[in-house]
Amino acid sequence: MNWFQRHLNWSLVLVNIAALSASIWVSLFSYEFTYPTFLFVGRAVACAILIPFTVWFLRRKGRSLGWVWMLFVPLGEIVLLCLRNHLTHNKKIKDVKKRCPYCGQSLHDAALKCSRCKEWVPNELFNRLSDEDVKLIKNGNLTPSTPSLVAYMVIGLLKDSNLKKQVEKQLIRGLNRKQSFNLLVFESYCCFTAICLSAKIKRGCRDTIMADLKVKLLNGIIESSGVKMLGTEDEESTRILRVEGEVLYNKFEDIWKDLGTDTPSQVRNTTALASAVYGDKQGDMFNGLPLYAEFISTPFHMQEGFKDTFLVEENDFDWQAITGFSL
Repeated sequence: MNWFQRHLNWSLVLVNIAALSASIWVSLFSYEFTYPTFLFVGRAVACAILIPFTVWFLRRKGRSLGWVWMLFVPLGEIVLLCLRNHLTHNKKIKDVKKRCPYCGQSLHDAALKCSRCKEWVPNELFNRLSDEDVKLIKNGNLTPSTPSLVAYMVIGLLKDSNLKKQVEKQLIRGLNRKQSFNLLVFESYCCFTAICLSAKIKRGCRDTIMADLKVKLLNGIIESSGVKMLGTEDEESTRILRVEGEVLYNKFEDIWKDLGTDTPSQVRNTTALASAVYGDKQGDMFNGLPLYAEFISTPFHMQEGFKDTFLVEENDFDWQAITGFSL
């Protein structure tokens, strides 16, 4: 990383000075032209220098190239200098290194395993876990994850789900936005149940970690679905929808506990699922059949995907530092 990359704002100031100097110098050789032409030449030279550099400047800060228009606004350069560097966090992260004690490979400070020899290396996470948990991770070759990371993966899986298409074909009027939101909550609960059944969890923290995962899942669904409560601020809308999501989770939990192989319980639970997702008017057994099939199959089918996951608390493991990705 050179001086200009380390000092982006100072680089912009220096280039502005250089552009101004160049425009004045070129304009001095345009004395035979009229004043408008003189002014045009000076501005053209300045733009030829500033625009390419500003594009580079914005990319280095991880900002939209639309900010280039600030060059044509009075005091726009000051606005550019005030832009926050979205990539600073990731750049600092990549500079933090340690070496594998077995092969000498350079690793990120938060790395758990060597990328070359695949040996477990000393790390902050293992210092936070009990000896039994560390032994479980090493012997089972488990992958430590946090609620935010798992929620991010689940939301990604839900985007490719075919359940919504199946349901919309069955319902005459299709799904409204509220029902679509309820359906996403339902699908996330199925994944949540699979995680409960198969993932290993930090000793003594199961309730707090799963509660945090539930909140992360609901927040992710609210954000990805775009559903908002009319007449309310964004934060209040998110809070209300999260409460509604938690109510749905409780309903699905009661249905899960009531599952049985006898026909009466199957009919009862199928109807209950339809009522929870579609509302009482469309909550009949026929509409609930795809939901019931998903409800009993997904948690068991997805266990394989989470059986190697070891869930820890959010502050135990900085996975965003290793990946350089920020939610």
